[in-house]
Amino acid sequence: MADGLDMSELLRRTVQANARFYKGWMDLSLEYMRGITEIFSGAESAPPPASAAAQEPEAGPGAIVVEAEEGTTVRCAFLVTNDLGRKLSCELYASDFTGPDGAPLAVAATFDPPKLELEPGEQRIVHALVPIDGRLDAGVAHTGSFAIRGLDGFSVPVVLRRRHGIDAALTAKQAAAARRTPPPPPPRRAAKPKQ
Repeated sequence: MADGLDMSELLRRTVQANARFYKGWMDLSLEYMRGITEIFSGAESAPPPASAAAQEPEAGPGAIVVEAEEGTTVRCAFLVTNDLGRKLSCELYASDFTGPDGAPLAVAATFDPPKLELEPGEQRIVHALVPIDGRLDAGVAHTGSFAIRGLDGFSVPVVLRRRHGIDAALTAKQAAAARRTPPPPPPRRAAKPKQ
């Protein structure tokens, strides 16, 4: 496979890119929580260095987009990092999701692993399994988050959508039409003149 894609290398680089992105996002969340804590405690903090944004370009907010057809379960991953300076026990959960009308929708997401023990500075990738069912309006974004129970402010925003099943319906209709249509007759050969 000298000229083709090395799938294991591609997967490794993709996972590393995702891990860097979510580490940056979690670092940004931690910095925000420290700033809020300092505001409420009355302490004054030094401004961040001017080059901080240039050092971590992927530290901006982002969301996991979970999208599939009804009846499927989507697997996604995110990185959890302990930047608190103490051992951390984490229990992960999914918040209620809301559509454009604001109505809450409970989603039965499961996590692998469901609980973590992280030493200071330790990182772990967590996988989430999210079922897509008919309660989700097709083509409509429902927003929520994956979070750590007991640690407000530490969450990963998630956009959940059910795809329209149009492609699957067309494929089924095309297959049914093919079964009803008789095959075309074989082509005729031109008769050769006798000599």
